Amino acid sequence: LNTILKQHKAEIRAVNEEQHLSLSKGVDLFNKYAASITAVVAALTGVVLKLNSFRKMLHEREDAKANLKSLTGLDEDSISWLEQQAVELSTTMDKSGLRIRQSASKILEAYMLVGSNKPELLSDKEALNAVTIEAMRLSSASKMDLKQSVNAVTTALNQYGASADQAAKYVNVLAAGSKVGASAVDAQTSAILKAGTIAATSNIPLEQLVGTIEMLGEKGIKNEQLYYQEN
Repeated sequence: LNTILKQHKAEIRAVNEEQHLSLSKGVDLFNKYAASITAVVAALTGVVLKLNSFRKMLHEREDAKANLKSLTGLDEDSISWLEQQAVELSTTMDKSGLRIRQSASKILEAYMLVGSNKPELLSDKEALNAVTIEAMRLSSASKMDLKQSVNAVTTALNQYGASADQAAKYVNVLAAGSKVGASAVDAQTSAILKAGTIAATSNIPLEQLVGTIEMLGEKGIKNEQLYYQEN
């Protein structure tokens, strides 16, 4: 009987050892491939997220493109040209060395802002693009919101009755004036809106007007008060 019991215990022990060995091999196999499986899942998740982001970006660009076409009335070729300019500007530096940190859809929206503020540009895609680039250059230089920069550039151009080819000069004046004076560009814009027409009809150049704005700004006279000082 003892012999039979010992044999039975030995068989049970052998079965347990075999099960333990199989379980250990299974754990080792899982550990071996778990990291790889996790990496694959993470990679696939990243691809899906990127695809969703890309799809969202394309939808936003298509919406902005459709809105721009509706606003400007430009033909399909002109809209496609502006879209291509927006894509290039969003990924590369322009010829002046400016790197625009805006998406293509945001640049298309900027075209709309410029066109809304200066409607005569809506029939000239090159001029619209040129003024928009200058507004983005001002935004980059002054750390202003793009909409504020568009307002600043178009306000100065409109008040002086200046054409699109003067945009770069006006941006230089606005940016330089703000760097050396007390008034920020948005404060200059508000003052130019109130005093710009009078200054223009009085043959006072923008450089002199901005200098006056800065001088008065240093004395605490800004925006609404400037109109009365200019008069």
